[in-house]
Amino acid sequence: MLNRRAIFTIMLAVACVTLFAVVASAANSKNIDVLTAATVGGKQLKPGSYKVEWSSPTNEPTVTFYKGKKAVATVKGKWQDLKAKQSRNAILLDGQPDGSQKVSEIRFAGMSQSLLIENGAQP
Repeated sequence: MLNRRAIFTIMLAVACVTLFAVVASAANSKNIDVLTAATVGGKQLKPGSYKVEWSSPTNEPTVTFYKGKKAVATVKGKWQDLKAKQSRNAILLDGQPDGSQKVSEIRFAGMSQSLLIENGAQP
């Protein structure tokens, strides 16, 4: 049977692991606002707030867009170095011949890299 000290040590270890997982996850995601309807990976993003999450810091991460807790689109991305840290979030769109817009790049406040979005590439 475990004594109180052993139980406390186990609980502390579990809490530390959970905290580390939350912090690591937050480092690979940012919240953005989509101001106009656009597509990403063939999926329609309506105007609103989204969480953009990317896989580990590889040069070509998998990028997932979440509306609340629901994943609405997943695409491949590629990191691109910028000359300076960005002062605000920005979504760059490419106009299509039919008048629609596709997300082509995302710039995040406080970061000196942007995510190029590969719209035709599903992970």
